[in-house]
Amino acid sequence: MPNQKKFCMLGESKVSYVCYIWYYVSNLDRALTFYRDVLGLKLVGQWSNGATFDANNLMIGLHIQEGEIQRGNEPLVTFHIDSNIEKFYDMLKKHGVKLLGQIVEEPIGKVVSLEDPDGHVLSLHEPRR
Repeated sequence: MPNQKKFCMLGESKVSYVCYIWYYVSNLDRALTFYRDVLGLKLVGQWSNGATFDANNLMIGLHIQEGEIQRGNEPLVTFHIDSNIEKFYDMLKKHGVKLLGQIVEEPIGKVVSLEDPDGHVLSLHEPRR
């Protein structure tokens, strides 16, 4: 990670950057397949009840949640797509990913939302050129 300094030192406590976004999942194997094989993120750590992925210096963490997963107050993680979001969208459809509408042209570029296997909403973004 770039310039990873200790940021919780006595007298210097401050937030320096977002380092992880964690999702609670009901089935780790299914979530691993989605984030690694469908989205193409690099798996960097795995243990009995969790895993981490490198999303270009932002770590996405997965952790098994016993019982029902509570939704509604989660962050919306948006993944950058370099080019041809339409091709990526078609690939997601072929994998049976639940897409939450069509690709929309916004002032910031093209955007589409989808759900991971546990119902977490994710967003994809291709910047305007």
